[in-house]
Amino acid sequence: MKCLICHSDKISIIGTVETSGHYEVARCKACHFVFTLPRPTPEELIAHYSADYFTNSSREAGYVDYYLVGEMNMKAMWSSFKDYAKLKDEDKKTILDVGCASGAFLAEAEHDGWKTKGIELSEDAVGRAKSAYRLDVMQGDIFDERLEAGAFDVVTMWHVLEHTIDPMEVLQRAHDLLTPTGLLFIELPNWNSLGRLIKGTKWKQLVPPAHLNFFVRESMRYALQHSGFEVIRCSTQHIVGFDVLKSRSPKPIVPLLSGFEAAVVTTGCGGYLRALARKKMEGSSLE
Repeated sequence: MKCLICHSDKISIIGTVETSGHYEVARCKACHFVFTLPRPTPEELIAHYSADYFTNSSREAGYVDYYLVGEMNMKAMWSSFKDYAKLKDEDKKTILDVGCASGAFLAEAEHDGWKTKGIELSEDAVGRAKSAYRLDVMQGDIFDERLEAGAFDVVTMWHVLEHTIDPMEVLQRAHDLLTPTGLLFIELPNWNSLGRLIKGTKWKQLVPPAHLNFFVRESMRYALQHSGFEVIRCSTQHIVGFDVLKSRSPKPIVPLLSGFEAAVVTTGCGGYLRALARKKMEGSSLE
């Protein structure tokens, strides 16, 4: 058994988890990538994204009701993405959202003047994207031949890479789809998050076969750099659920909670891991 990211054979089993089956949790000692075993087949993975995936409240699904809850947050997500990528009005070009779900994020991008395209495994979600937002969204995955190489200025993956069978192949395909100066944006659960460190294998994000791959800052940088990218920034984001806690806390306590959260994020233990990268240009380095 070798690491899917760096191909090291220094792999250790660090735990087990029971969801729809019995899974082992493996960790690479070289690059710190974490993944679950056994790996699903492509057919098993597609079958997992049934019509109720985005509306099922089970632990395995990982969502309460994406259509009702997630879509309400998309305006904030679009704004957060633009801030993280430091995009300006003149940067409005073409964007591909991989695993676009119902397309709400792309709808915000289109409203902001971008030319958009989405691809999504779930037939139900694709139907909603077309009916609710009239978006150009296809059912399929990032390897779909209908996606043209070099056609996109930006590729986004919101909580997608953790679902994939071979994350390095996905990153390399994203590289192929981008223009020579294109940007890749990724957000996914952070293995070093405070929640995971506290809850261990009871962490709500550890739900194979939905979530198969887990990164920390070091393994994410390694994966991007070995897929033809330069890493512009890679950081962790807030403590999941902390906004609710702060909103319900007495005002004198809020600054203390905010300071604690800032310290957690700075040390790489925020709930989500984000990365922004661009195609590697000859003779350049951002490291």
